[in-house]
Amino acid sequence: MKNVDYISAGTVEFLATPDGKFYFIEVNPRIQVEHTVTEQITGIDIVQTQIKIAEGYNLHGPEIALPQQDELTTIGHAIQCRITTEDPSNNFMPDTGKLITYRSGGGFGESRTPATSTCGSSISTSGRPGNSDAKCASGPTPNNAMSSVGSSPSCSISSFW
Repeated sequence: MKNVDYISAGTVEFLATPDGKFYFIEVNPRIQVEHTVTEQITGIDIVQTQIKIAEGYNLHGPEIALPQQDELTTIGHAIQCRITTEDPSNNFMPDTGKLITYRSGGGFGESRTPATSTCGSSISTSGRPGNSDAKCASGPTPNNAMSSVGSSPSCSISSFW
């Protein structure tokens, strides 16, 4: 980001392969919903940091006080799950219908639920497939983080017809 003089928070996406190789996918000059995964394992409030950067504060100054990149540490593992209206049996095309059952998540971690995710709401074919819920959970191991998400009410299956 230094080569293009970008100074703010953003998202740089990579694909990691099982053999340890990384492949660049894209850069987005904004914070994306997945930022909660990074916040969970670093303890850094990314949204607050972006606001302070926009106010002119230095990342490593006393107002933000982030360590240098090579000094950042992580604790544990985090995972985010989203319930969407995409149909995996139909090549992940948007699914339509009426939301019959919906239970929102809660507990430790980040949980987001749009106002349109209510029983009786209709899922239309126009626009992007809806994300009805996003839940981020963390734990000391990957399996522990996955177990935390799996036991969350936010991972209950919503019924469509």
